Amino acid sequence: MKKILLIIVLALLVTSCARATDVKEAVETTVDLFVNSDINNAPNHDKTYYSYYLPQGVTNLESGDTYNILEIGGYKVLINIDIDQIISDEYYTDAEKSDVYSLFEPVYSFEGRLYEDMTFDLRVYAIDDKHLLYLIIDDVAIASLIDLDAIDQILYDMLVVGTSIRTRDDLIINDFSSRDVIDYHQETIDLFEIIVPQDGRLEELLKPN
Repeated sequence: MKKILLIIVLALLVTSCARATDVKEAVETTVDLFVNSDINNAPNHDKTYYSYYLPQGVTNLESGDTYNILEIGGYKVLINIDIDQIISDEYYTDAEKSDVYSLFEPVYSFEGRLYEDMTFDLRVYAIDDKHLLYLIIDDVAIASLIDLDAIDQILYDMLVVGTSIRTRDDLIINDFSSRDVIDYHQETIDLFEIIVPQDGRLEELLKPN
């Protein structure tokens, strides 16, 4: 019995390591391809608090003053302007970026610079047989729940759109700084539910009883 359990544990470890390796390769190859591509992603869409570029083949399903829900390759992709972080950056120089998925241990993390003045932080989480991409570019959070073999396609377009976003920080601070920033953290969590299974494990962790 002990031998069977040991075999099962070893099999799970091998599978987990293989998955992490595949994710790492897909992510690093995609980021490298993006950084070395000559992309003209000047904003072609305008909202009250931000502007952004929408590539051909990417569908805008829904948009609001602080978020967009896109469809890329059959997957929903959420873009959320981090209002509370923009306000925190204005008033608290040492403010840390929030992570609504801190309950999970990422399969892979990768951060660095896409351009000289633009940083990114990518975390990939394994959720059952799917992978959650959670990408932060400056004060913009982008997330999508996808299959492993779709990482390169979806991440590339997430980078294209994400690096194009120009937030109007002065207007955001003027309109929102007098309101409770906790409301925006909760709004972010509610919006993320759009891209996760309604009866899945992720929703249970995000909204515990």
